[in-house]
Amino acid sequence: MKLSIIIPTYNRKERLHRVLDGLRLQVPQVVGGAEIVVVDDGSTDGTFESLSKRIRLAQIRAYRQTNQGPAAARNLAAKEAKGELIFFLDDDMLPEPGLLAAHLEAHERHIDPDFALAVLGYPTWVASSWQEARFYNHLNENGLYFGYSLIEDPDSLPFFNFYTCSTSLQRSVFLAHGGFDTEFPKAAYEDFEFGYRAMVKGCPGIPKLKLVLCREARTRHENPLTFDSYLTRQRMIGRWTLIFLRKHPELSDWLGIDRAISLSPNKPWRVSFMEMVARLGHKIPIPVPLWYYNRTSDWAFLQGVREGFEESPDFRPVSDLG
Repeated sequence: MKLSIIIPTYNRKERLHRVLDGLRLQVPQVVGGAEIVVVDDGSTDGTFESLSKRIRLAQIRAYRQTNQGPAAARNLAAKEAKGELIFFLDDDMLPEPGLLAAHLEAHERHIDPDFALAVLGYPTWVASSWQEARFYNHLNENGLYFGYSLIEDPDSLPFFNFYTCSTSLQRSVFLAHGGFDTEFPKAAYEDFEFGYRAMVKGCPGIPKLKLVLCREARTRHENPLTFDSYLTRQRMIGRWTLIFLRKHPELSDWLGIDRAISLSPNKPWRVSFMEMVARLGHKIPIPVPLWYYNRTSDWAFLQGVREGFEESPDFRPVSDLG
C-alpha cells in the first residue's frame, strides 16, 4: 500500500466526520492504494462508536486508546499503518481537492539520495468575519501559530516547521527515529521535538529528514480560536517548555528561557492595554495592529515558561544544563 492517512482525534466527532467526508473521493484515486487510520484518544462523545458505519463503507481502520495525547495516538497509528508513506492530518483540517495527489507528487519531485523526505502541506483557516480572517491569517503566516510567510527556502525548512497538521513522510523512517515523544501530554512541541531529532541530531545508520513545503497540498483549518483562547494556548505551551528543555538543553536560547526567567511577575500596563484593544477588535469592526498580537502572545508564552519553572523547584538552573 502506498499511503496511510493518520488522524488522531479526541472529542471532535462532527469535525472528524467532515474531514473523512473530504477524503472520501481522494482515497480511491491514490495509485498503489491508500487507507485512513483513525485513533480515538479516549473520546467521551461517541466518536469511536460513530466510526463503525464508516469502517464498513470505506478504507478506514479505527483504534481506541485511553487518553494519552496526540503523540501516543499518532505513534499507535503509525505502527498499525500499512502504507509506505504516512500522512499526518489533524481532525480539524478539512482537505481541499488534490491534497493527497499534491503530497505524493512532491515526494516524487524531491527525491534526494542523501536524505529521507518529509512534505509539509499548507493550511488556510475557516473564518466567519473579516476580523477573524485577519487574526487567523496572522497566526498562520507570522509565526504565532504557524509561520508560513517566514519560510526562506521552501525546499529546505528548519525543524520547527515540522507541523503534524499536514505532513507526510516514509513510515519506516518515522519509526526508525523513534516516533513522537509521548512525554508531551497535549499538542505542543511533540512535532518540533521529533523534527529536531530527525532533522538535526539524527541517528546512526538512519537518514536524516529533509522537510520541504508543498503549497499545493492545501487544507482548511476548522479550529475556532478567540483571542483569549489563543493566549491560554500560548501560556500552556510555555509551561511545557521545560519538557523540551530537559531533552535538549542546547536549545535554551531558542526556547526563550533566559527571557522568561527575567520576566517581571507583574504584567506591564502596555501589554494589558494591547490585550484590551485586541479583545475589543474581535467584537466591533476596528482593525487591531498586528504587532499587538505578537507582543501579547509573547508575554503569555513567557509567563507560561516562568510558571513552569516556579512549579519545578528541583529543576536545575539553565547555567547548569551544559
